[in-house]
Amino acid sequence: MNPLAGVCTGFGAGNITGVPAALDALADNGGPTLTHMPLGGSPAINAGANCAAIDQRGANRPFGASCDIGAVENGATKPPNTFVTIAPPIMSSSGDATFEFGADINLLPGGYFECRVDTGFFTVCNSPYSISGIPNGLHTFDVRAVNAGVPNATPDPTHASYTWLVNVQLPSISINNPSVN
Repeated sequence: MNPLAGVCTGFGAGNITGVPAALDALADNGGPTLTHMPLGGSPAINAGANCAAIDQRGANRPFGASCDIGAVENGATKPPNTFVTIAPPIMSSSGDATFEFGADINLLPGGYFECRVDTGFFTVCNSPYSISGIPNGLHTFDVRAVNAGVPNATPDPTHASYTWLVNVQLPSISINNPSVN
């Protein structure tokens, strides 16, 4: 793009030339670098081919019929960042556990959470999330926030994880003054 004229100049096959680029100002749209977000009506929207499955922010692409030309996908959302706020002690003597969790501002309205314990599948859950009857041993609780998107849902790719040890002691029984028959 020629920044002075605001017109795409292109460099090879598949580039769009001679039309206004319709890009937003260089800004922090998420991710490791500043980017130009395509504005509504930009010829860059849905004009890409053979793109990576995620944009440079980690948002799923394509968001529309095809991916957008450039580093960021217009309309796609940056994945939310999930965190655990309350968890059982790292060494617990209880077979019950309650977790509370949340997500940063990237969790959009309509977004939701998915939880799993140990190697199970992620299922929709709410905070607080309680588990009972946990057997002795090392356990891991995972939670991820998911932005409900059309056509793609955008889950936190790293999810939040908490590992703790359950050691429920069996009750001890003592016999005092045993009688002999």
